[in-house]
Amino acid sequence: MTILKRKVILYHKSNESDNLIAFLSLSESITFEKKKDHFFEITTDLFEDEFDLSNLRGMALQEIYQDFTAFICPNSGVFDMKLTYEVLPLVSFGVYTPESLIKAICFLNQGEYITRLKSFYNNHFGHETIDSILGFIKNDMNATKASKELYMHRNTMNYRLDHFVEKSEVNVRHFTGAFAFYLLFS
Repeated sequence: MTILKRKVILYHKSNESDNLIAFLSLSESITFEKKKDHFFEITTDLFEDEFDLSNLRGMALQEIYQDFTAFICPNSGVFDMKLTYEVLPLVSFGVYTPESLIKAICFLNQGEYITRLKSFYNNHFGHETIDSILGFIKNDMNATKASKELYMHRNTMNYRLDHFVEKSEVNVRHFTGAFAFYLLFS
């Protein structure tokens, strides 16, 4: 059985990050790499989802009185990491997935970040896929209705949706992913 390593970008505002690193290093399965001021890259197989890392964040707050912001990177690597490094200091403390970081970027209401993220998705997936996803969302997340409106076969619609969800880890078939993506492109 292959254990999948997960990459997490951690932002810690304080210059005193030694306590946090010592606390997180109690787990032998976490490796740290300092990327730049206040940023660390964590590689681990511990965090299955956002909930696991949120629990660790809560323990850090209770035990050492330090908070951090973290982004759980998609396994496929499909996210604008340069933008991530710029935005993490601006968003509230917490744990973010691609879906929740998209929403946070939209709520920052800074057009530059939204435009860059839209451009990233358009360049990475293409206009046809983005239009298909938006059509799917606008048709009440119903692939049959969306494929009829967009004059495409239903299997093509499903293939595009599945491919996007797999690569981006933004599940537009569920409300939170669809909301994030619609918010970004509306």
